[in-house]
Amino acid sequence: MRDLIIDCFAGGGGASVGIEMALGKQVDIAINHDPDAILMHKTNHPDTLHLTEDIFRVDLKKYVKDRHVALMWASPDCTHFSKAKGRKPLKKEIRMLPMAVVQHTKAVKPDVIIMENVEEIRQWGPLNKKGYPVLMKKGKLYRNFLKKMYLAGYTKIESRELVAADYGAPTTRKRWYAIFRKDGREIVWPEATHFKDREPQWKACGDYIDWSDLGR
Repeated sequence: MRDLIIDCFAGGGGASVGIEMALGKQVDIAINHDPDAILMHKTNHPDTLHLTEDIFRVDLKKYVKDRHVALMWASPDCTHFSKAKGRKPLKKEIRMLPMAVVQHTKAVKPDVIIMENVEEIRQWGPLNKKGYPVLMKKGKLYRNFLKKMYLAGYTKIESRELVAADYGAPTTRKRWYAIFRKDGREIVWPEATHFKDREPQWKACGDYIDWSDLGR
């Protein structure tokens, strides 16, 4: 029985293609609430089980059953974290999408979880009544999210800001990536492969977590 791979926020299927290229295995389950996104993913990945469901309401255990989940990929909607949004009000329900990762992590217990988003996600905090970030609480929800993942058993957590172009993708935009492991193995980041006459651009985020108040 093959270990499962899950794509929690499946779009056109680019992440799933990357996973297949890296591992030589297809994504087994793909989730998105948008029928158009699922249709596009299904066109590119016809052998994947596609779930057109709300990420907070889908019961992954029903589909996983007793099978082992090796990898879960999660790229929550980044539009209400990104600085490209400008000074427009933000939506709390979209900014809370990463918490769905905690929910499914507890339910199906993947060995490894990899997440991707804009670098501004590290400033994720509560919004005021008008939909703007509370400056004094910047980063509070982000740190809370990392704590929840730690408490779920993922004691190896690392995050980096990377430029995808250094790894062969046709974009120079910097992105946030995080890897969570509970299988006891070390986290190993890939070496940059596509850069010329300069050093590859990356930095470890070094997110500070006050582990002393994890139980609060």
